[in-house]
Amino acid sequence: MLPYMNKYIQKNLIRIVLFVAIQVLVFKHVPLGPYAHILFYPLAILLLPIEMNATLLMLIAFLTGLVVDLFYHSLGVHAGAMVLMAFLRPTWLRMLQPHLGYDRDDAPLASGFGLIWYLQYTSVLIFVFLLAYFSFEAFSFAYLTDILSHTVLSFVVTMIMVLIHQMIFNPKR
Repeated sequence: MLPYMNKYIQKNLIRIVLFVAIQVLVFKHVPLGPYAHILFYPLAILLLPIEMNATLLMLIAFLTGLVVDLFYHSLGVHAGAMVLMAFLRPTWLRMLQPHLGYDRDDAPLASGFGLIWYLQYTSVLIFVFLLAYFSFEAFSFAYLTDILSHTVLSFVVTMIMVLIHQMIFNPKR
C-alpha cells in the first residue's frame, strides 16, 4: 500500500507544480485585455481526491496560492481565494454527490462522473475563487462593477482552459 500512496502523492504534487508553473510562466503573460485573466492553477486543487482531508486540502490550497502570490506580488490575494475555494469544496461535493456516493479513491473528473457533473463542480468553485480573488484584489466593494467584470470575463476564459484540459488529459473512455 505504501508504494501506491507514494505514487499517488507524487502524481498530485507534480500536477500542482506543473499547474503553478504554467500559470506563472505562461498564463500570467497572456494579454487578454484589462478585464480578462486566465487563472487556471486552481484546477490543481479541484482535481485532488474527493475524500481528501479538508484541513490538508486547505493547507495545500494556501501553500499553492502563496507560491502564486510570490510571482504575482499580490500579498496573499491568491492564497486567500484558494483557501476559500478549498473550504467550500467538500460542501459542494456533498451537494453534487451521486446516489451511491463516492468511492474512496475517486478523482473529480468528467470521465468518471460525466461532463455535466464536472461542469457543475468546477464552474461554481472557480467562479467563487475568481469572485474572491478580484474582491480581495480591489479591497473595496466601491469597485463592484470592475470586480464583476473581471470575474465574469476571467470565468469564461478560465473555463475554456479547464474544458480543454479535461478533453486532452482525461477524455471520456
